[in-house]
Amino acid sequence: MSRWTYAALFSVAVLSLVNVRAAEPPVSLNEAVTRALNASATVKSREELIGGADAGVRQSGALPNPEVQVELENFAGSGPFRNLDDSELTLGVSQRIERSGKRDGRVAVAKAERDIAAIERDKARLDVALEARRSYFDVSAATVLLDAAKTRLAAASQIEAMAVRRVNAARDPITVKLRAEIQTAEARGAYDRATLTLQSAKSKLASLWGDAGASFSVDAKALFSTPKVSMEAQQDAAPDLKASEAAARRAASRFALENANARSDVSVGLGVRRFEFGGDLAGVVSVSVPIAIFDGNEGNIERAAAEQRAADLDLIQARRRLQRDVLTLQADATRARAEAITIRKELLPRAEAALRAARRGYDAGAFSYLELAESQRTLNELRTREVEVLRELHFALAALDRLSGRIAVASTDQGQQP
Repeated sequence: MSRWTYAALFSVAVLSLVNVRAAEPPVSLNEAVTRALNASATVKSREELIGGADAGVRQSGALPNPEVQVELENFAGSGPFRNLDDSELTLGVSQRIERSGKRDGRVAVAKAERDIAAIERDKARLDVALEARRSYFDVSAATVLLDAAKTRLAAASQIEAMAVRRVNAARDPITVKLRAEIQTAEARGAYDRATLTLQSAKSKLASLWGDAGASFSVDAKALFSTPKVSMEAQQDAAPDLKASEAAARRAASRFALENANARSDVSVGLGVRRFEFGGDLAGVVSVSVPIAIFDGNEGNIERAAAEQRAADLDLIQARRRLQRDVLTLQADATRARAEAITIRKELLPRAEAALRAARRGYDAGAFSYLELAESQRTLNELRTREVEVLRELHFALAALDRLSGRIAVASTDQGQQP
């Protein structure tokens, strides 16, 4: 296939790509996150668990049920007790009275479990939002890299045409033409790979919405925003820290409950007794208290105490881990932002100027093909590196928001797409 035929086909492909993008409905970052949250089965399941925990709170405050007692004495025996004439019938009601602290302890444990369920729901929402934001910037990066691959392929075709003219004019050896053809073939392969990468990234994002085959486009300019990195992360609102705090509260409540369970309850009964012989009636009052000789609940108390100590230690470790992760992400985001700004403001303008000079020099015979190819390669690498560090920046910012318990997309100062 001649270079002119390929150039024509490439132009048709580019126009088709532009038309396809124009027909795809645009999706903003906030919309992508919202769709993922609305479609998440994990978030919905956590909502159900909150409902179950609410029911647990209601159940924990329930009082013990009263008991109805029926007793028939002095019958089916011998002598005068052979029949029911001298029997005694007792009807009564008894109620177990819980000692102070048991009901309150159950309620405290249930409320702590309800808090944990709500925090787990919030963590699930944050995890979904984080994955959606990362997937969105994967699509943005893939879109930009596809455009860069298209530009690279067009530039390689132009350089190949220049090389062919010089070779045909006997100004360069045939090896220059072969090298230029190799560069064009490599650029064509990079373009094909970039196309597949974009398709894969879109499918991954759309799968979070429950529709992996959805047709859409993203605002690639969002990738070029370089928001400042906040050094004041809201660690007190971090859901992972809240989860550890709630677990510590639950452990403390369980310890208090087990101590309360060590105290025996009192059962009080009230009834009436009827004597068959004579038909007389009499009242009956009963009080019963278990004697804590064999079971003083010591084992459960010791276990709850150990679990409380472990939960307190886990909370300390959670604070340390959160602080470490925040500092690491802040450093990563700051580094990526600084590198992106340096590439955009300093390196890319110089690389573009060097390429323009190399093209003019090569066409005039002042520069060799290798110098021109090196200038083009440097520009291609810088554009790719810029996309990589911008992606790293937005990944780090999204992870910081996840740690701080934020779902809303941070405000950005828009950069300029090269």
